Amino acid sequence: MKKLIVLTILTLILSIQTTGADIISPEIYYSKQVYIDKAGEIVPKKQAEPLYQSYFKQQAQNERSLVRFYDNDGKIGYKDEKGNIIIKPQFLAGDLNFRNGTAAVRIKGNKWGIINEKGNWVILPKYDLVLNFSEGLAGAIQDNKLGFIDSKGNWVIQPQFLGALCYTYGKYDTFNWKNHICSERSEFHEGLAPVYYDKIYKVYFDSNSYTAVMPENYPVEQHLLDKAVFGEIKDNKFYIKSNITDKKKQQLSKGNLYEILIAGYIDKQGNVVIKGDFYPAGGFSEGLAKIKKGEYGYIDKKGKIVIPPKYITASDFHNGIASVKIRDTYAEKN
Repeated sequence: MKKLIVLTILTLILSIQTTGADIISPEIYYSKQVYIDKAGEIVPKKQAEPLYQSYFKQQAQNERSLVRFYDNDGKIGYKDEKGNIIIKPQFLAGDLNFRNGTAAVRIKGNKWGIINEKGNWVILPKYDLVLNFSEGLAGAIQDNKLGFIDSKGNWVIQPQFLGALCYTYGKYDTFNWKNHICSERSEFHEGLAPVYYDKIYKVYFDSNSYTAVMPENYPVEQHLLDKAVFGEIKDNKFYIKSNITDKKKQQLSKGNLYEILIAGYIDKQGNVVIKGDFYPAGGFSEGLAKIKKGEYGYIDKKGKIVIPPKYITASDFHNGIASVKIRDTYAEKN
C-alpha cells in the first residue's frame, strides 16, 4: 500500500524571537502526520489512534448539540442531529455547533452575542467579537481590547489585552472567519487562557529579521507593513533612522517594519502568569498547551517548554496522545 506524503512548501514569513536575526527562506519538504506521547516520542498509529479518536467519540456522545447550516442566502441557522431546523437562518456568522447549550453568533452591524438552544439571546449582540463560554467565562472584544464576561454579561476581567487568539485588531486570525473557525482561541481551559498581552516590532531586511530599535516618538503606525524604513544594523538589531534625506537613505539599509503580537497566559483574575513569546498559543489540555515559536511545541503550566518546537502543525493532547505533522524526506513508499 502506498503511503501518501503531502508535499508542502514552507515559507517562514514571520518569526517572533525577541532577539537576534532569524533566517527567512523558502524550504521544500515532505510532511506526514504522526502521533506523539507527552514525552514527545512517536507512538505507533495502531496504538495511538484508538486512544486519540476515542476522546472525540465520547465528546460527541456527551454533547449531542445543534449544528450550523446555511440557507440559500448564506445566512446561518441551527439543526438538531435529525436534521430538524431548530433555529431558523438569520445570522451572518456563528459557531459550528452549540457547546453546553450556547453558541456565539454575529448579526448585521458586525456585532456578536451568544444565544441558547431556543435562539434567545443569553448575551446581547453588542461586542466586536464574543467567543463561547468556557469554564464560566467568555472572551469579548470591545474597542479592540479583550476582556472576559460572565454569564450575565458582566466584565470579570476588564478589556485590556491587545487581542484574542482568533481575532486581532479587527481582523480574524483564521482562514475562515465567517464560520468562526480558529485553530487557537482565547478560552479558559484548566484555569488558564491564552491572550495577546504584548507586542514587539521587527524589521525584515535581506531575508533576515531584526529587532527594531526606534527613535523616541517615532510614528510607528505610519510605517507598518506597507512603508519602508531605513536604518543601520548593529548587534543583530535594526536601528531605524528618522527625518533623513534621500541622499542619506542611499547609505542606509532598507527594510519593512512589522508589528508582532505576543501571546501568553492569564488566570481568572486577569493576571499574566505565563509571559511567553509565542505566536500563537493554544489552550491547556491534560496539563500541556501547544505554542508556536517558529514551529509548534508544548509547554507546561509553569511556562516551561517540555516538547521543543519542531512540528509543522500540532493538536491538543487527548488521552495522552497528540496528533502532529513532521517533516519527512521521502514522497511515497510501497
